[in-house]
Amino acid sequence: MLFNFARSEAYRALKMKCVWILAIVLFALCVITGFTYTKISTFNMMGVEDEELEQVMEDADYEKAMDISVNVDANNNNGEPSETGIQTGVTGAQVDSFSDLFGEGMLYKSTVAKMFKMNVTGMNAFLIMAIFAGLFAGDVYSTGVNKNNLKGMNHKGHVLAARVLVIAVYALFIQILMYAFSALTMAWWAKSLRFGFSSGFVVYFLVTYLGLLAFSVIVFAIASVTRSKAAAIAVGVVISQGILTLLSLAVNHLINKTLGWADHFALSDYMLTANIQGLSVSDSTGDIIRVAVIAAIYLVVGYGIALIVSKKRDVA
Repeated sequence: MLFNFARSEAYRALKMKCVWILAIVLFALCVITGFTYTKISTFNMMGVEDEELEQVMEDADYEKAMDISVNVDANNNNGEPSETGIQTGVTGAQVDSFSDLFGEGMLYKSTVAKMFKMNVTGMNAFLIMAIFAGLFAGDVYSTGVNKNNLKGMNHKGHVLAARVLVIAVYALFIQILMYAFSALTMAWWAKSLRFGFSSGFVVYFLVTYLGLLAFSVIVFAIASVTRSKAAAIAVGVVISQGILTLLSLAVNHLINKTLGWADHFALSDYMLTANIQGLSVSDSTGDIIRVAVIAAIYLVVGYGIALIVSKKRDVA
């Protein structure tokens, strides 16, 4: 019976134009990310020397490059803009012409795996799934037929599971598609196409997919509770774009100041998106397991909320 429900829900999803439109939007986001990290000379503008930039691009170490640029600016420029050029950023680095903005970016000599990480960190897939999960889950409340076709049905749990299964498949499709688009942008603009495939990357891919699925189910649960596509999408977009993370920083500061915890407590340590953004291929096994457990908890909670709400209502 679950298979029949899943097939029906999959057919409904495939009839939605957003399935393909969102794939095109993801492509555009990946192209922007790829161009930014391969063709924009971010660290040249910051004053990083060519030799140091060479190593930075090889390692794809953004934090290291930022430290280098700040030190170069403090030692050579004293934080003051020169008499010529355009001041950019907080370090007072110079750009003599618009063409100086383009060149070899941080990932110009890097791998597809690291470009994929940049797309994950940019929350591109999370934004796509926020929209899809909201539209797909909220669509059943848009018409009178869908509002009443499950009334009194004894298999609401199966229907809910079928919908989550469809979301899981589409999330996997988006994750794979994002990797393919990462490879495509590297093939276009990087010095060479190197995949950087490893067992560590496979684990990273799976854990970030679990996080993406958990996030999608949370959006699905919001749509189930509110019966509104707009509400679910709005909350999903806010979370995926880091606005909630910024608010948590203010709340976190207030908690630490009130309780005198000396900044030992951080809400971001328990937030799904913050953990996915902070995850790296080279992280320790303990850190990877911690993020996977957090994602699994969010997934179970989201599904549980949606299940309880659907069983308490006449409409699934």
